[in-house]
Amino acid sequence: MNCVVYHLVNIPGESMPFRTFNTWLFDGNLQTPVPSSLLKYNSPISPIYAIRLFLLYGDLNHYLDKYINNIGLMYLDKEELFQFLKQCVHNFRVRKTHLAFFKYKKTEELFNILKRKNPLLKDYDVQLLCDIINKSEEKESIFTALGLEEVKKQKVSQKNKQKNKVSLKEYLATAYKVISVKEKN
Repeated sequence: MNCVVYHLVNIPGESMPFRTFNTWLFDGNLQTPVPSSLLKYNSPISPIYAIRLFLLYGDLNHYLDKYINNIGLMYLDKEELFQFLKQCVHNFRVRKTHLAFFKYKKTEELFNILKRKNPLLKDYDVQLLCDIINKSEEKESIFTALGLEEVKKQKVSQKNKQKNKVSLKEYLATAYKVISVKEKN
């Protein structure tokens, strides 16, 4: 029996862009060039993601909100922004433990409906609301109220109809209580 063993090599910057970005950001050398995989147009590291990383670090977060977090952020060159963030990490003495961690989750129907109904909420707020709904005891009632789960109807076939035939008298006796009223003279 022939057995083929594949050895997967972890090429930096190719398979794990988030890890590559974090190692580059915290390598301590300001002269290190930005990895080319992070500068590609389809890289998952966007300027907004890079800014959101520093939400837990108050001083840098305040600085970035004041000077960079606006529509002009989209017009900055990625390389310049990443170099600027690396300089900020160095100047503000940010460590990896100060970074916010955002779990990646696929969008669900619940997320899409809640986002459509509450457009002012941020995506992470809607995701938190989805988590709360999924853990709540009234999950089924909320899902039916939003139209996510349809009421399941039993399929009725001719055989089932014949088996379940009940006379009118039996149906009335089981469905309704008959109350007899006697008049007193």
